Amino acid sequence: MEGLLVARSEPKFRWLVEFLPVPTPKALRNETGVPSSVDAGCDEMLRCGDFLYESVFVRRIGVVDGVDIGLGLFTRRAVAKGTFLGEYVGVMTRRTCEEDGVYGFSLPVVDPDLVVDAKKFGNLCRLINHSDDDWNAELMSVHHEGLLHVMCRATRDLMPEEQVFIHYGKRYWMPEARRCVRLGCAPDT
Repeated sequence: MEGLLVARSEPKFRWLVEFLPVPTPKALRNETGVPSSVDAGCDEMLRCGDFLYESVFVRRIGVVDGVDIGLGLFTRRAVAKGTFLGEYVGVMTRRTCEEDGVYGFSLPVVDPDLVVDAKKFGNLCRLINHSDDDWNAELMSVHHEGLLHVMCRATRDLMPEEQVFIHYGKRYWMPEARRCVRLGCAPDT
């Protein structure tokens, strides 16, 4: 089963995340010549790179007050509302306090403790940044041929070179201690 990562299985579900073949590092640069996901910590093991999607590319956002604010996902061309930009992939795992990280997408419809964690195994969708009120995309669960996929979809028409934003949800911004109390892995104080 080369090319497939079998994530944690639940009795009723079979979770598979498919990765595309990895090109040479030179191919991991976008049309502007700016290094893409290689700089984001993705490497050949993680199967990252902007070769996965033709409608998006990675750009370094910049430095604010001496702090590198990282990378973001941008459109290469105009994208119509409702277009799927890509699949948010990762390892299916149970939510824990220690692993309640910034790259997890929960699946409350299936099980509130299940998370697609893109920290170690992910793709470009993990680089989509948050916006409180100007988000232009959403992550949604899609069932296809018995498998559950988390897809990123444009919620409005996007212009060329526009940054893609989603809303991370209220839970993401909770202090870590509060999240742990809610998960039952820390005493309520």
